Amino acid sequence: MELAEIREYKFAKRIVALYGDEGAAWLEALPSLLQKWAVNRHLKEIIPQNISNYNFIGYGLTEDNLPVVIKTGFPAKEISLEIAALSAFRSNYMIKALAIDRENQLVLLPRLLPGTPLHRDLDDEQQTIIAAGLMKEIKTPVQSDFNFPLLTDWFRKISQFKADKSLPIPGKFLANAEHIFAELQKEEFQPLLLHGDLHHYNILRYDEDWIIIDPKGVVGNPLYETACFLYNPSPLFHKVNHPQDIIKRRIAIFNEILGYSREQIAAMAYCQSVLSACWCLEDKEDCWQNALAWADIFYLLL
Repeated sequence: MELAEIREYKFAKRIVALYGDEGAAWLEALPSLLQKWAVNRHLKEIIPQNISNYNFIGYGLTEDNLPVVIKTGFPAKEISLEIAALSAFRSNYMIKALAIDRENQLVLLPRLLPGTPLHRDLDDEQQTIIAAGLMKEIKTPVQSDFNFPLLTDWFRKISQFKADKSLPIPGKFLANAEHIFAELQKEEFQPLLLHGDLHHYNILRYDEDWIIIDPKGVVGNPLYETACFLYNPSPLFHKVNHPQDIIKRRIAIFNEILGYSREQIAAMAYCQSVLSACWCLEDKEDCWQNALAWADIFYLLL
């Protein structure tokens, strides 16, 4: 594969935007690294995919013609967390790595075929029931030597943004999220290893099963797993006049299956939406206003 080709991919542009010269140097070395790894692992027909915002994704075949996915990313904390999480989760519903190269932060995964995302072919109620069941199934106590971040570490971002008056997020969102998250932390719960980004696009059909991909790897309140799911997939909400009706139905299903109160679910979703707005600004994206619009919807449900 040619460097010029990779440079045009979404993830490559994001890497350069975030990491500058270091990111550009990593991209320049990436083709030879992938070629060497493919030879060592007896892989063939590796085809880069322009489907990720942050990581290199390539489809290939093993010497036995097993379809596989090669994944790697700029050697920042995110890709190392994902690799560690893939090893730490014990559920059969979480994708399992076929091979891991921690030194170069490369991972080889089975390619799930047909790999249909959860939001295809099923109605929203069925999708939410399936997701809730998976949230129960993947509950994993922290039994790893890897130093996973805490959910409370993630939410310190809100306090940092609150202290910087030059940022465009209105202070009321940051203050509310900081307070609400602190109240949620007072509830009794067992901290678990969390996926951290569990939504429709990260739940794929594999034969007759549903398999979860792309774990972030964070430890904390399992209630958090419901939050990202509530406002995805985004194209769905462009077609409806009253998105809050869909949100209410999903919250009711999570309440029934997972046992969290409806207010708790809405509260965590509010906090996560504000946190997402902070991340958008940090990554120099314009999605922060949309995240705050979701926060407004969740706030009305508290």
